[in-house]
Amino acid sequence: AIAEGGAIATYTFTITNASVATDPVTITSISDDKFGNLLAEAQADNGGNTIVLNPSGSFTFDITRSLTLDAPGGTAGTYQTSHTNTVTVIGKDDEGTTDSGTDDHTVTATNVGPTISVLKNGPATINEGGSVATYTFTITNSSAVTDPVTITSISDNRFGSLLAEAQADNGGNTIVINPSSSFTFDITRSLTLDATGGTVGTYQTSHINTVTVIGRDDEGTTTSATDDHTVNAANVGPTISVLKNGPATINEGGGVATYTFTITNSSAVTDPVTITSISDNRFGSLLAEAQADNGGNTIVINPSSSFTFDITRSLTLDATGGTVGTYQTSHINTVTVIGRDDEGTTTSATDDHTVTAANVAPTIGVVKNVVSPGSFRDTVGGTVTYTVTITNNSSPTDPVTITSLPDRLVFDTNNSNVYGDTVNGLADTVINTNVLSQAQADWTAQGKTGPIVLQPTQTFTFDYTVNFPANTYLFWEDPVNTITAIGVDDEGTQVSASDDAAVDVTTNNKRSLALSQLTGQRPNSTTLRGFFKVDDVSSGVTSDAVLTNIAMGYERRQGNQWVDVVTGQPAGSNPSGRPSAYEPTQFWVEKGTPNGILDAGETILQDLSPTPGLQTTVRFNDLVYIGYQSTFSGGVPNPIRATAIVGLPEDDTRFGVFTTTNTFTF
Repeated sequence: AIAEGGAIATYTFTITNASVATDPVTITSISDDKFGNLLAEAQADNGGNTIVLNPSGSFTFDITRSLTLDAPGGTAGTYQTSHTNTVTVIGKDDEGTTDSGTDDHTVTATNVGPTISVLKNGPATINEGGSVATYTFTITNSSAVTDPVTITSISDNRFGSLLAEAQADNGGNTIVINPSSSFTFDITRSLTLDATGGTVGTYQTSHINTVTVIGRDDEGTTTSATDDHTVNAANVGPTISVLKNGPATINEGGGVATYTFTITNSSAVTDPVTITSISDNRFGSLLAEAQADNGGNTIVINPSSSFTFDITRSLTLDATGGTVGTYQTSHINTVTVIGRDDEGTTTSATDDHTVTAANVAPTIGVVKNVVSPGSFRDTVGGTVTYTVTITNNSSPTDPVTITSLPDRLVFDTNNSNVYGDTVNGLADTVINTNVLSQAQADWTAQGKTGPIVLQPTQTFTFDYTVNFPANTYLFWEDPVNTITAIGVDDEGTQVSASDDAAVDVTTNNKRSLALSQLTGQRPNSTTLRGFFKVDDVSSGVTSDAVLTNIAMGYERRQGNQWVDVVTGQPAGSNPSGRPSAYEPTQFWVEKGTPNGILDAGETILQDLSPTPGLQTTVRFNDLVYIGYQSTFSGGVPNPIRATAIVGLPEDDTRFGVFTTTNTFTF
């Protein structure tokens, strides 16, 4: 027997002369039914000579042949399970008589187990965090040439059975590999690895898997082969992003901007990022504030997660066109975030944000008072001096240039007690002037140059005079004039504010009073107290003056106008033209040096009638000081314009009412 699949068989032939002792035999032919003529090989073993056998003598020679047989049960090609061949030898004796002899031999195939090998290839590395690996498997049949191998199992210790995928690559057919042939197929798998040093979850730094292939030959003998492959994780630098948000605009002059920062870890799923630095090119390091928003802990952001924190900063900007100091029209700042992953690889991201200043209209305040005199007789006239204080209440970035100071003087010519109206075709007298030049002169006199430019919070006070000729006005006209300050800020936005003051026109032929020296103190947030002086300026009257009504009226600022504290209506809109009487207010006659305080020996005047104001009787000769105290449940307005009102027992009570006004700021 020989091993199936191909082996060498050596045959030995022995030819014996069994003739009578007198007959040598000469061999003339040696032929094999499978191998053909063997005579030459036999003679070669005889030194190249003719083979002559003496009686009872023998001659032996060998031949070698390759045989390919298949073990019983084999199916490959036409291979036989055995090889039988017959040799025929012919010879002749010395008389020329021929004879022959034959013999045969059978060689049987013995089964040889099949052998296969498998080669598994794939990438040496893949990026950490998740990537696709393609594996190539090559199965080779290294069995005997008679043994095809049928693959019955392909299994991977990590991926499971791969037989179906392999057969799919074979057109859906069973995989049969002929001897010395191979079969190759591919699979693709997603692997998630972490580079050496990673700490996230249970990700490995490498992936090792082993494939085992099992097959059987045509005799049903099984064989197997294995191979493994290792894929290592390659470190991938982390990536982060930062989004910085904030207001698009803030009001010029100073505002609070809240910035929101969102840091996102867009690294591989295996890479948490630890934030090591957060710096802003305008605000400096923000890391401590961010960590405070993280409970005081180090900021570690897992993959695909974000961390958000806020900061608040005060910014002072100037709207486009502004000129104050070095304020900018916008604020641009850039944040830079630096972090490192669990392998210690660093990354960074930046983002910027721009805040622009929004123009804010300027605001100014105007307070106007009569300096002296508070009244004049109609037959004498007078020159009245007014003082005006203008304050720039705008934002810190807005100077205001005063461009005009129109003054509107109105006389109640038609005796309607409403200034600026027309009654029965008779209009009140209105005189418009502009006192900018007088203000400019005071500005220059105060050592300032150029136009009147008020820096934020700056105040400018100036005086101007108005001449009232004698025998020109009727005593009821009591002229009121309103000054309006008009200006523009450094962006060209216009602003204005107004205030008014009145003087009394007194008469020679009726009782007249002059009120002056109105003072005001705020000892606490809800109390206003003070005093005012009442002079009897009547002409041709020798009897004592008698006051029958005393009241205090108040106005507060609402925007750029004064409004009545009691009614809330704009100043001058009450039918009397005066502010409404304010309750509760107490009055007394000051004794000694007036101080606006109810001292010992001074008595609160009692009300004689339940009407607004104090209905009482105060008799005096020449002059008297009246003290007052008003209580404001909601607090004393600041600023406040106070008007003292007194009445005489005249037939026409409208003509017998006198006032003085002053403005107080605390």
